[in-house]
Amino acid sequence: VIEPVLRPTYIANRRAVRTVVIDAAHGGHDTGTVTPYAREADVTLAVATRLGAELIKRGFEVRFTREDNQYLSPQARVDKVNAEPLAMFVSLHLNSGRSDVKGAQTYTLAPAGKNEKPMPGHEFSQSSMALAMALQSALVEKGGQTDGGCRRAHYSLLNSLRCPSVMVELGYATNPEEGLRLSSEENQIKLANAL
Repeated sequence: VIEPVLRPTYIANRRAVRTVVIDAAHGGHDTGTVTPYAREADVTLAVATRLGAELIKRGFEVRFTREDNQYLSPQARVDKVNAEPLAMFVSLHLNSGRSDVKGAQTYTLAPAGKNEKPMPGHEFSQSSMALAMALQSALVEKGGQTDGGCRRAHYSLLNSLRCPSVMVELGYATNPEEGLRLSSEENQIKLANAL
């Protein structure tokens, strides 16, 4: 967990990134979390669009898993990402929970268990952790989000990707204050710039 952050030059399979694939989670009939304060599919698409524009200005090639309110299966998302050489993947989400909980969190693939077969995503664990720490720090320092930390989990999407990849929970749609902030255009721009 710490090694890739302290010594990024020692990261196994380190390579230049040419393309950033941005995943605005959910879409179409899959709305994600919906509260009186925020609708996940709409917020993630708005932040993804702004993030893509910022990355293009900085010279990256950008691909989106979706550019409008359409549904794309998890496997179709994986296929889109794995078709891109020298890519990294950032999936944007909103969290849900108790109304008093808030904060951004960034997830990477959990390491393989003792008796578990490694998955394709494990090959990029170190790069993914360095990416997660950088994005989480930026969300807190530049995005003004409460720090929910970097975490590791076996999300099916991350298991199958053959590049550095993270899932970013931008904040809690179920927290009244944070949910309203996530829905504001001003804050969406701030989050995109931070990322």
